[in-house]
Amino acid sequence: MRIPVVIFVIGIIMLIGGIILAVAVPATVTWQPKSEVLASEKPLEVSAGWQSKNKVLADKESLTISPLWKWKSESLIDKVITVDYYETYDYWFGYKPLIFEEAKNFVVSGTATEQSSPQLWFNFYVFNSVNFDLWKAGSPYTSYYEAKGKTSINFSFSIATKDAVPDMFYFAVEEYILGIKPVVRVTATISWIEKSSRYDYTENFWTLGATIFGESQSIVLNGSASEVGNKKFNFYILDSTNYLNWYDGKTYTAYYEKKNASTINFSIILTEEQATSFIYFAVENPNLDIDETVTLSATISWIEKASIYDSSEYFMSWEILLTVEEAKDFVLKGSATEVANKKFNFYIFDTTNYFNWIGNKAYSAYYEKKNVTTTSFSIPLTKDEATSILYFVVENPLLDTNETVKLSATIEWNEKATIAATVGGFILGGIITFLGIIVIIIAGVAALVFKPKAPAPTPPTPPT
Repeated sequence: MRIPVVIFVIGIIMLIGGIILAVAVPATVTWQPKSEVLASEKPLEVSAGWQSKNKVLADKESLTISPLWKWKSESLIDKVITVDYYETYDYWFGYKPLIFEEAKNFVVSGTATEQSSPQLWFNFYVFNSVNFDLWKAGSPYTSYYEAKGKTSINFSFSIATKDAVPDMFYFAVEEYILGIKPVVRVTATISWIEKSSRYDYTENFWTLGATIFGESQSIVLNGSASEVGNKKFNFYILDSTNYLNWYDGKTYTAYYEKKNASTINFSIILTEEQATSFIYFAVENPNLDIDETVTLSATISWIEKASIYDSSEYFMSWEILLTVEEAKDFVLKGSATEVANKKFNFYIFDTTNYFNWIGNKAYSAYYEKKNVTTTSFSIPLTKDEATSILYFVVENPLLDTNETVKLSATIEWNEKATIAATVGGFILGGIITFLGIIVIIIAGVAALVFKPKAPAPTPPTPPT
């Protein structure tokens, strides 16, 4: 075999051997760490979870009321009574007044004055009808008033109750000296205390209470009521049903009740049902012959939970895009911190559970912490969870305090990678392959250099 051919065969053997050595060596599988930042100091601003609210129900509302009791009077008689020559006495009568309401403390007062000059003596009596008849008959009797041997009289007597007032009063003048006929002018007035109608001595101011949309607590009705002249009055706060019962004189239950006060300050805890219904403020004048004006102010205040849209904020991360098909060991890491060290609630959800939470339905969170000022999280996730949308939610549980929470979040995982088992084997195989190619080239050059020359042609043989 010629030298170039031998060199060429050696080169081919080296080429094939180098390739086999570089490629056929067993490969090693490794996992490379990857990460993606979802949020870096992302500020989430949230309004207060509970808000103080109030409603003015009455602002110096003026309530004017007549007195409970009023003095009334009516004339019973204004008459000149003359004893005729054929009688020893004469009389006149007065009718009981019309009384519409409860009445008491009746007083009958008047004068009886002899009109002659000089004046004559006389006897004077005031009876009811039964005792007038007894007196006329000379039988034992009882008079309301009597005086004898007088020329002028001022009289007054009391009757305690409405039922004891007779239907008719009889005023009798009798001669004091037999045969001396007096002429007497009699005047009389009946006075009494009569209860005013309920409409006159009471007054009310009514209004619809608070308008509450969310969950509420600490509902308080505050206010004051004062009589402008420092006079005494009765004061009530009632619902609709009990106001009507109170007005009709039936059994009632008041939210608040105070009697015989000139100034009142009230603070009443109400339920939400009571606070959102009609509220009646009633004043009553217990006085006699005194009109009153009461000035009323009232405010209802409460704490109302803000809507979840107002008291929460979220950050939504998009899906992670993987660069290889195989990945594992997904971990979500991060932190959330309120910038002023206020307390907040923190959640991490998938899409379905975020909408369950915001809709006040049952939910399951990847992570949940309440009433913290800062929190750090490290949550293992599946591939499907890690490559889906994530919701980072901040909720403000505080009263009348806005918040800013800074969120940082990173998702980490491992991706699959394949490398040769030994770098040396790959390098050696590459060198041998390279040398094999060089040897093949050298064999080609040698073949050209050592190419044998063609033999010289044989000269023709001359003819013989």
